[in-house]
Amino acid sequence: MVKLNSGIKREIKQHFVLDEAGIRKIVKVLESQATSLTQKYVVVFAVHREDDRFYETTNVDDVVGFANREGQAVQSLTIQLRPDDPSLQQPWEDDWIVEVAFEREEKPSLVTIEVNATDKNWALVLADALEPQVQNTISKQKIPSAVIWVLCAALLYLANVLVKRVFPATGVPADVGEWFQIACWVGAATVSFNTAEDRPAWVTNWAGPLSSFNWGEQAALHQSRVERQKNVFWVVIVGLVLSLASTAITTYTFPQLPPEAPPPTKAVSSP
Repeated sequence: MVKLNSGIKREIKQHFVLDEAGIRKIVKVLESQATSLTQKYVVVFAVHREDDRFYETTNVDDVVGFANREGQAVQSLTIQLRPDDPSLQQPWEDDWIVEVAFEREEKPSLVTIEVNATDKNWALVLADALEPQVQNTISKQKIPSAVIWVLCAALLYLANVLVKRVFPATGVPADVGEWFQIACWVGAATVSFNTAEDRPAWVTNWAGPLSSFNWGEQAALHQSRVERQKNVFWVVIVGLVLSLASTAITTYTFPQLPPEAPPPTKAVSSP
């Protein structure tokens, strides 16, 4: 008889913060739903580290008790529901029916939920119970893109005031002002474009969001990054206020110079 499976496979390309509480909540859902199955299943953790080493365990304390140091930090964690007797599986079949995977090395980070079981109702009920627990790990700690865009716009306006009012009054050559304005536009466009949803690493390091397997040394490191991000946020806000204030001051102090009158043309007398 043909074996028919049902379930769900979902990829969430967002940053996450997975801590001990988050893992235990996922495990609780898996163990609770596994009690209704006729076959005995067990939760298995597969840990992959930065130094290319990996291990599997059925004890969650082996995962969260790891020191998680730099150079050996966890890069990916897979939580699977496997049959307690793998010999019952055919050689060509996967030996799990549920898999939740967190991968930090992906850019952006990747969270995967996959349920693949013969009992359709069981698979759908499990997916509905599991997805909220996974969604709770998604990181939302970041400087909003709109705030950064407003700051870039304010700085561009300030640059325009400098070029039009301050530079001519202080004797800065016109070509220097033009290159300065071009550089400001290129910088603002680069920052604005890269602070959209799919932020590269050089943006997430100061504007967030950040992924973390949040135990051991990585928990303290992640907290320090979050604090730095908060400091940057206030620097952005203060910078926005200062740019608007400086624009007002320079506009008042350096009124725009009138354009130079063209040199008088000499009248040509007719012979």
